[in-house]
Amino acid sequence: MLPRRLLYPTLGLTAACLLTAAAATGQWHRLGVTAACAVGGFAVFFVLHWVRPAWLGFGDVRLAGLLGTGLGWLGPWYLVLALLAGSFAGLLVGVALIAAGRATRQSRLPFGLFLAAGAIAALLAGAPVVHWYENLGGPGPYATGEPLTTVHR
Repeated sequence: MLPRRLLYPTLGLTAACLLTAAAATGQWHRLGVTAACAVGGFAVFFVLHWVRPAWLGFGDVRLAGLLGTGLGWLGPWYLVLALLAGSFAGLLVGVALIAAGRATRQSRLPFGLFLAAGAIAALLAGAPVVHWYENLGGPGPYATGEPLTTVHR
């Protein structure tokens, strides 16, 4: 259970901090990317919830929006990495529990925990993976090699 009384204030605080950061550094484009990631994460999980409510609780949908807000400042690939890492971790745990006979395919796992773990993994170890992936297609707006605090004017 992911309570709204925890997610909404965290979302508000995160948005306020990122708005302050954009104002202080002049990086309004990054704030736009953040907003797009928040809406995108929420929308994808909302559609999954709408198609099959048994797959995800609505707290997971809200958490995806919050993660999009927080990770979007770093770049959209951090959100993608977090969602993929969280999904992969959930898959591994689910398969291990089924193999151990402790769960069935109909058993429910708290997916928010895996999403949070994926976000932490993206924050702590995502930079090399994201930069490697971005450099596959040549330089992009987030593949400059400059520190994230650099102000472009």
